[in-house]
Amino acid sequence: MIQYVYGYPVYIFSIEDKSKAINEVQKCIDGIKAVNPSDDWNAECLKVSTPPTWIGLRRTTNDEKIEFRYILKEIYKHSKIFSNELNMDINLTVNICADSSCTDNCNDSWINIYEKGHYQGPHWHAIGDEDEEPEYKGHIQNLFSFTYFMKYDEEKDAKFKFTDRSSGTSPFEEEWEKDEPCFTRSFIPDVKQGDVIIFPFFMVHEVSKQECDGPRITFSGNLYKET
Repeated sequence: MIQYVYGYPVYIFSIEDKSKAINEVQKCIDGIKAVNPSDDWNAECLKVSTPPTWIGLRRTTNDEKIEFRYILKEIYKHSKIFSNELNMDINLTVNICADSSCTDNCNDSWINIYEKGHYQGPHWHAIGDEDEEPEYKGHIQNLFSFTYFMKYDEEKDAKFKFTDRSSGTSPFEEEWEKDEPCFTRSFIPDVKQGDVIIFPFFMVHEVSKQECDGPRITFSGNLYKET
């Protein structure tokens, strides 16, 4: 389902086989040591990916590769529906090389684990040749980003929210936000456990502070136009 947030298209769908998706994520968590990325940017959480670049979650554990075949199949299926509804005749891939058949370790995805007190500050996923990280040099800009809510209590867990960074034009803006919800600077999409949200890479988003015991677990990444 497409909805428009601050004028930009956002697509939300629910994973069909939730237990299969959960098992893929949990297998990765069990097989790779989580680290805290707070030294790199404004965040306090645990991240599971391949150090030092965070790129690629395919690691060998007991001689078995950690892969996300089912989750990515679901994401690719729905990203095609999304792009078609936007009249974009393209295919998307999570590989930064823009080749879905690539077997190198270029899977641009990661897992975030939030315990009590954890959060992520406002950020966007502008990845491409101008990025400071060397692993992105020479690669194309991603078009979309995604987040799969693998373990998420919509009543208690920290909220994923978009932030409107457009310039305000009224000195009464804060008053408008208070009295008229349509003028709010933050938008919390209606998602539940098992949902995936796909959104343009440049949309500023954040995760509020986790006020209860976790873990709150998400699997996120970037999508590139396939060549």
